Amino acid sequence: FVIGDYDRETGLLGNGTTKYLSTGIVGNTLSQNDAHISCYYTTAPSSTNPVAIGSGNANGNILIQYLTTSTNINIILHGGTYATAQATHPNNFLGISRSSSSSFEQRYNQTTSNKSSTSQTPVGTGTILVYARRTSSGSGGATQFSDGRIAFYSVGLAINLANLDSRVDTLINDIANAIT
Repeated sequence: FVIGDYDRETGLLGNGTTKYLSTGIVGNTLSQNDAHISCYYTTAPSSTNPVAIGSGNANGNILIQYLTTSTNINIILHGGTYATAQATHPNNFLGISRSSSSSFEQRYNQTTSNKSSTSQTPVGTGTILVYARRTSSGSGGATQFSDGRIAFYSVGLAINLANLDSRVDTLINDIANAIT
């Protein structure tokens, strides 16, 4: 990333081809049934099937990915299958939280829904990436880069996504008000 990629009001802009951040958190170190990932897009991506945040796309990985050929978002959190959310590509908070072996919560467009998905043993010996994911095993190089602008991301223990969304939205708005 270079200085021109950053805007203090709206966040960091990916380029859709080479740029990504490493969270420093290894994918298989997150608890199988106590984990979350989230991000806040201020500009939706336009690159092909870009990943907002993730470790890989195999069973047991975590991922938030836009599908640019439709109005869907693929999400997976230590599961065996993707949950595909029907949504327009939002310029706001996206998140997944798992606190159960049989389901997880997803949040987008300020709506939380519960998805049935049996948890899988976490895989991926590489760090979780922002603006990309690792190859399918979760331990290879970066792929599926995003050209969106992200102002916030979070990785950690299971969390109430509605509360996090509300607080992040307030933070983003307060920063914008302070700058202007």
